[in-house]
Amino acid sequence: MTLQGIAETSNYVTDEEIAQMNLLGSANAAIAEINAYCGCLLPLFEEESLTDETAYTSLKDTWQIRLIEPYYAYSIAANDGDTNARDFHYNRFLKALDQFKGASSGAGGVSDLSDEEKGGSDRMKPIDVSEVTVHWEGWI
Repeated sequence: MTLQGIAETSNYVTDEEIAQMNLLGSANAAIAEINAYCGCLLPLFEEESLTDETAYTSLKDTWQIRLIEPYYAYSIAANDGDTNARDFHYNRFLKALDQFKGASSGAGGVSDLSDEEKGGSDRMKPIDVSEVTVHWEGWI
């Protein structure tokens, strides 16, 4: 999967468009959140990931779509100032993140990462998705 392809889906879902110059930075912000919440050490995306389907192999395509697409949509909505859409898409990301963290072996989640990418399961932080709408306290 390419970041450009994932962005096309986000553009469709939001009926807006994420700027090409923000694709790499937003995807890496999502990776940073994945690493922080799951205690992983996933590498950041590089420029080749924009157009080369084989450039990023740390996450299966399914998880790239499930995690990066809602994060792109969240970025679009946050930039647009639509707080309802922003919260909706960020909540989609948090739910996918929770599922990624808890995915059973063979499903491509945290349990299937290499030992180097896992970074140690004792570093995982709990994610409370029961009240996901209060994820961004203080945002005006």
